[in-house]
Parts: sequence; C-alpha cells; structure tokens
Amino acid sequence: MRTSDYIFDRVLVLFVLLQIREQPLTRSQLIRPLIVIGAVVAVYLRQVPTSGNHVWLTEVLAAIGWASGITVQMRPGSNHQTLVQARWASAMFWVLGMGGRFAFLVWISYGGVAWLAQFSLHHHIASAAAWTVAVLAEAVAEVVARTVVLVVRSRSVMPDRDFSAGPLQD
Repeated sequence: MRTSDYIFDRVLVLFVLLQIREQPLTRSQLIRPLIVIGAVVAVYLRQVPTSGNHVWLTEVLAAIGWASGITVQMRPGSNHQTLVQARWASAMFWVLGMGGRFAFLVWISYGGVAWLAQFSLHHHIASAAAWTVAVLAEAVAEVVARTVVLVVRSRSVMPDRDFSAGPLQD
C-alpha cells in the first residue's frame, strides 16, 4: 500500500469525526469530502472494466453512505442554519465504509490475493481492475450519497427557508 492510501482514508474518516460536535452545516463541510474523493479517483482510476459481474460490489457497498447520511442528527438552529451532529450510528457507518475498504486493501496487500482470485473466478469478476473500480466506486458512492442525503435533509429541516441563495451558509 502507498502512503497516499493511508492519507486518503484518514482524511475521509476525519470529515465525519469533525461533525461529532453539533455545528451549523456549511457548504465547505459538504464540498471537502467531494474534493478529496475526486483526488482519490484521479490518482487511482486507470481503466474501467466493461465485462464481468462486478457492479453488485458497488451497489451493496454504496448503501453505507446513505446510512451514514440518514443517521446524522439535524435540527433547525438560529439565523436560519441547519445544525448537524454525527452521532455514533453515523460515525459507525462512515468508519465501517472507509475502514472496511482500507482493511480490504491491507488484506489484499498482505496475503489475500489467492483467495480473492478464487472468489473472482467463481463470481465471474473479470479482472483486478474490476476490484479497483469497485473499491473506488464504493468510496465515491459513500461520499456522494452522504452529501446528497445531508443536503436533502437540511432542506426538510428548514422547510420554510428560502433556499434560492443556496441551501447552506459558509
């Protein structure tokens, strides 16, 4: 594993841990994880396999981001702000997704390749690139799903607020 693997995972976990303390939801809280995940994709994505049976890997794992987003506590605050707080369930889902992906990469780097090759053969997963794409897609789906859920939920917390200037303040 590369140093960048460790850095990206720790930064993405840090984003949700920073929300443990209740605070107003801001655009930058939503945009930062998207920027980091964009950098991850730029560093790691080299090809997208078009054959095999790997789409289900992403679909199953993408639900973790949705779960992390819906378990964030949100309430109206003063000055038309939406207050957010990542409770234990939200942090658990986020760390489960990012940590699980990281554990998978460590396992593959230190002896899991033979089992993964057999599993891939048995389940018609076409190539090692399919696993790279699935792992990246899971991380992207988790970040994007959580961001979308937070934006949608912030709008429902403050239904009478005028969002024409944007949903969040910085």
